[in-house]
Amino acid sequence: MELKELTFADLIAIREEMFELKKYYEGEDDQNRIEEAEERIRLIGLRIIEIIQQIFNGS
Repeated sequence: MELKELTFADLIAIREEMFELKKYYEGEDDQNRIEEAEERIRLIGLRIIEIIQQIFNGS
């Protein structure tokens, strides 16, 4: 996806995906799956920060 095509709806969709992922793994007793979910959520958050920085930098 090119940056100019990105909308705030896309950011909201990414955020919702994070919360769905978290809810999915919260029900698991397996600590490895919980840690995997936390890492995936962290990476999604970092990607959102990168996107926002690109928007404000005009890239």
